[in-house]
Amino acid sequence: GIKIDHGKYTAKEDHILLRNIYGIANYYNIRYPYMIVGHCGDHDPALQKQVKDLVKHEKLLRILGRGLPCRTIHSAYMRARILLNPSGTPGKAVLTPEQKKQVLSMYDRVGPKWTEMAQKMGLSAEQLRSAFRFFKLKETFATGKWEKSEDDLLKEAVQLQTHDRKARLKDIDWQAVASHVRSRNVVQCKRRWTLTQLDRKRRWSRFDSIHLICIMHELNARRSSEVDWETVAESFPWAQSPMIAKYHWESTLNFYLPADKRKDFQSKVKNLYKVALPSLLEKYGKGKTLDEIIKLSKTR
Repeated sequence: GIKIDHGKYTAKEDHILLRNIYGIANYYNIRYPYMIVGHCGDHDPALQKQVKDLVKHEKLLRILGRGLPCRTIHSAYMRARILLNPSGTPGKAVLTPEQKKQVLSMYDRVGPKWTEMAQKMGLSAEQLRSAFRFFKLKETFATGKWEKSEDDLLKEAVQLQTHDRKARLKDIDWQAVASHVRSRNVVQCKRRWTLTQLDRKRRWSRFDSIHLICIMHELNARRSSEVDWETVAESFPWAQSPMIAKYHWESTLNFYLPADKRKDFQSKVKNLYKVALPSLLEKYGKGKTLDEIIKLSKTR
């Protein structure tokens, strides 16, 4: 039988769930999609009752879980209530790609009239404003390879705070650093600094990739969110931050595993262990045992 998943929803699952809800809303002409899962918002309770009766009569909640075979109807319902809560945390707003286009189009026409736009989309004004800020923010900052000028600004920004003394990552005001760099956000700056501040005598090696693949296989995690990267990083005592292990896990996946072998987290780990690991051992092991390679990986 199918094994029921009780863990955290993935971004893909959220997208499928939202697609189902908005599909129901469009088909049954329900103006406020969040009413399908019992939210009323600031609207007339009578309207909510009307939608509730429709949902019950048409058994619409059964449709919520289409495309989510490992989730129960109750689980899909509760997740949908979180995603569509009109009075919930603005930062938790989730929009489909189609909705993002709709928001940008309306903003170009009417400007920041959040209440007016939110009513047309069946969302709260706060959710819409928060979502807009999020994807406009992504457009503001650069992505991809860092330019030398950006690295220079990053180094300068950190030195202004640390005065060339070694400082822990958590003691640095990364918002101030990002404001100084300007072309990169807080997360990008922190990650870049972590990677560039590795001990120059100890770079990530093929042995470390082999070691990391073994660790991830032993963890037997169902999804990346279940991985405690601080615990993983303890196996690499020379690394300055848990982000090092996480970053190289992502790069190891992309470098050693074809796209068709990366269906979900568990298949990625399994295929790396069964397909990529033997090849790495044969090519770079040079007669060493796996235990010897792991021991070398732990050395500074």
